[in-house]
Amino acid sequence: MKNGMMLLTTLIAISLMLASCVIVPKNSHVNLSADDSRVPAPSPASAAYIASTDVRHDVDWRCRNAWSGRPPERSIDKCREDASRRDPDFIGLAFSGGGSRAAVFAAAVMFELRRHGILQQADVLSSASGGSVAAALYAASCDDVQDCPATVNPALRRTIWKESEVYPMLQQNLIDRWRINCWRPENVIRYVTYFDRTDVMAETFAETLFGGTRETEESFLFRDLNPRRPYLVLNSTNNTDSAAVPEIFTFSEQDFGTLRSRLDLFPVAYGVAGSAAFPGAFHYVTLRNFGAQAEQYVHLMDGGVQDNLGIESLWRILLRDNGARYRDVPVLVILADARPETRAKSAADPDPRHFLDYFVDFSNIQDTYSLLMVENQRLRAREFGKYVRSRSRGLFIHLEFGMLRDVHPELYEKVKNIPTNFKIRDEQAQSLKEAAAVLVGKAVERIHADPYWGGRFN
Repeated sequence: MKNGMMLLTTLIAISLMLASCVIVPKNSHVNLSADDSRVPAPSPASAAYIASTDVRHDVDWRCRNAWSGRPPERSIDKCREDASRRDPDFIGLAFSGGGSRAAVFAAAVMFELRRHGILQQADVLSSASGGSVAAALYAASCDDVQDCPATVNPALRRTIWKESEVYPMLQQNLIDRWRINCWRPENVIRYVTYFDRTDVMAETFAETLFGGTRETEESFLFRDLNPRRPYLVLNSTNNTDSAAVPEIFTFSEQDFGTLRSRLDLFPVAYGVAGSAAFPGAFHYVTLRNFGAQAEQYVHLMDGGVQDNLGIESLWRILLRDNGARYRDVPVLVILADARPETRAKSAADPDPRHFLDYFVDFSNIQDTYSLLMVENQRLRAREFGKYVRSRSRGLFIHLEFGMLRDVHPELYEKVKNIPTNFKIRDEQAQSLKEAAAVLVGKAVERIHADPYWGGRFN
């Protein structure tokens, strides 16, 4: 036992020393230049175009969901050709952060929405942090193994979007898998470069969710997304001094275009890692800015720092072209909110400090950060909801655990106490599925009661 502890301590010390002393200037970024002639030319079959903030809401969703065209045709172009079949509505789904808790809840909400015919008609998915895990998995998946669009990389297999396949994937212990991968000899060697624990998390996402391989360049790339799926917007936070303030960065054609970089060849697992790189646990995901004259980089962290609800990008989409594109468009936005509530200190506790607080008051710092973030998100959700409802035929539905407090108090107590890391127990996941069924059921009642939206779905 003693020898084992000494070995573990030695390994940790070596890892920290290697990680803090870059010897070989390699592995600084994984994105590729749009002007690099050495990389493969864009594939005509690429579906990277669905990762975009230029959302064409009027794509006929029936045409898109049955898309079987041949490249270089694109579903979003071909399915808009017949003006008589244009879709008049904008339907956006937003998924909050919150680790595996958010991922399972987002997936459960999508399964419930599909039962009511709503998911099939969605135009865009916008997500942050843990919610991005489920959103990206859905965008890469298909519904029927007998009718599944091919990937550009023929070695890849799409996940079939059914509960028996999706939930076991999302309920994996990603934290323990990540820890194991951190100590793989090939990774320990790379710690003398710019390679860090966030790169390992991207490898872990690739291995468990997006291709079954730790080699991220052989996993699902954005070109391998499913052209039958809604637009996908994975949100991260740009914390680079070239930005005036920390701002939202999306793994989209638009933001990669500003970097003169190839989105189609970028690993989906890195997009998810960039959206879920929680400060403290993970380092930045760094991208090379090939559009700058000098060697410049963009440093990305958890999307939840700037917007943990995934609604800001939807708001920007609706305001595109000074709002002209969506001025008279009916709008439905459903927000699946799995973020934790703040926990106030007990009035019966004379000293709420933890052990480490006797040396540095970490709890106080963490509580302050959480309070500020939650209050900001609450205000933004209220403002966004007011904006959507102010529109003609606008409906905003906010699915949050607090709605269970009075009608399902036992279920509320279960879901509110689920941790927000990337580790979840089966019984916790089951509670999230039950919560999604209740909350979506209430949402559908509201939709059916709406004069316009009531006749749009099952």
